Amino acid sequence: MFRTKVCGITSVEDAQLCCQYQIEAIGLNFYGASPRSVSLEQAIEIADAVRSQIQLVGVFVNHSHDEIRSIHEAVGLDLIQLHGDEDPAFLGLLKDLRLIKAFRCKDSGLGPVVDFIAACTTLDITLEALLLDAYHADSFGGTGTSLNWASLNKHTHLLGGYDWILAG
Repeated sequence: MFRTKVCGITSVEDAQLCCQYQIEAIGLNFYGASPRSVSLEQAIEIADAVRSQIQLVGVFVNHSHDEIRSIHEAVGLDLIQLHGDEDPAFLGLLKDLRLIKAFRCKDSGLGPVVDFIAACTTLDITLEALLLDAYHADSFGGTGTSLNWASLNKHTHLLGGYDWILAG
């Protein structure tokens, strides 16, 4: 698993800069409502330029499993980051891929994340990592709002031993 990822890469030049600074992964955002989304053609161009130097993560928000598989294959993604309202049953349709599930965490705690992990375990779904992001009612991420990371320290034992990624 990577230690650093820069999400929202939209150009070959930015991807190459990430490689130059030894960033380990980049996020290619396929959510059309995001100002940092890329087309399939852009993603292929970026991936072809840096593939051997960095991990490629496709970021998806409420796409169909067919769309995700098609883009995964066309671009040659290393990981799939699901940043929408996908439930464990949906993840089951993609469990042969390397998956990261993003959670928009509210101040109410990690209960929903723990429940999601339990459901994935029941369905024999293994995630590569959990991405924890600040909740924003009108956005699926990339808001620049930081999660209260310090408050997570006492709750990390609840995350089932998964690697976790802090966004923001």
